[in-house]
Amino acid sequence: MTMAHVGAVVAAVTGVMAILLHSSIHKIEEGHLAVYYRGGALLTAPNGPGYHIMLPFITTFRSVQTTLQTDEIKNVPCGTSGGVMIYFDRIEVVNMLVPTAGKHLKTDILCVCETTSDLLLLISTSL
Repeated sequence: MTMAHVGAVVAAVTGVMAILLHSSIHKIEEGHLAVYYRGGALLTAPNGPGYHIMLPFITTFRSVQTTLQTDEIKNVPCGTSGGVMIYFDRIEVVNMLVPTAGKHLKTDILCVCETTSDLLLLISTSL
């Protein structure tokens, strides 16, 4: 092998290593939690904020917000058992995910609905 061939092989190997390293390092922002999937199956060890390494092309992750977040739905129709239709002008869902051990996340949902009379609903579930 000539020096040109050795240089080409070294450059190719360095390029492949750089791509693999770039694909394996990811950053999780403050107020988020990384949930990992390997082959489509949910893994049991989430990670908090910071830089993390995962197996490239095999493991994927989703960043889940764990700080207080508000979602809004407008013009929601609801039917009663008597056949009366009620339209809620606006529904706000305020939730915060709290990470716990393993695959479990605890969800506290506060739903505030505004119509002619206000409705306040507090739901606490464990997923």
